Amino acid sequence: MSSGAVVSSTLVSDSFRDVAVEAALQAGAFLRSRFGGHHDVSYKGSPTNLVTEMDRGAETIILDAIQARFPGHAVLAEESGARSGTEPHRWIVDPLDGTTNYAHGLPIYCVSIALELDGDLAVGVLYDPSRDECFVAELGRGATLNGAPLRVSATPTLGESLLGTSYPNDLAAAPRNNLAEHADLIQRCRSVRSLGSAALGPPRSRPAGSTATGSSGSAPGTSRRVRC
Repeated sequence: MSSGAVVSSTLVSDSFRDVAVEAALQAGAFLRSRFGGHHDVSYKGSPTNLVTEMDRGAETIILDAIQARFPGHAVLAEESGARSGTEPHRWIVDPLDGTTNYAHGLPIYCVSIALELDGDLAVGVLYDPSRDECFVAELGRGATLNGAPLRVSATPTLGESLLGTSYPNDLAAAPRNNLAEHADLIQRCRSVRSLGSAALGPPRSRPAGSTATGSSGSAPGTSRRVRC
């Protein structure tokens, strides 16, 4: 798919959205091209918090694209951390959400890019390379999947719902988790799913017919949503 499939916005500059979409597509193509191969795995603080050379490579692609168009913008990136800027714009980047899935050959992962404007999230882009699906949310404009509008589920009751969740990377050491909530809700709904990608879970639940998602212990910035 191409960035031309994305619905335009009069509230947020098209150039912001277009750069985010194009960077996500390029990083996603890089990840997809080497999916299933051998990867150099290292760890961030615990043996359950993985990082690979693909995380870093995809992040470089994204940051280079942002820097080329908006050199004065700040960045908060999953692997390289924070970089200050001279303008009230901050890009929040997770180049490979679902690294554990990716490293194990499970094709559920995504590229996540957001733009924060004066403290408010203005644009959010998630690209799922395995399904070639690009989710875009814009402040005041709603959300789309490959250009088609998304809607919340119309499922009327919890008992008819399929729920989604995610867990902290180091579940055993996390001061807060959602195991108690999981145990309670799984007895009151059709089932609960954990995809292994905290960013992809919420948008994936809409077209798939799920009803709600929640997470606990996400990295700073990754669990926030664009107000559509």
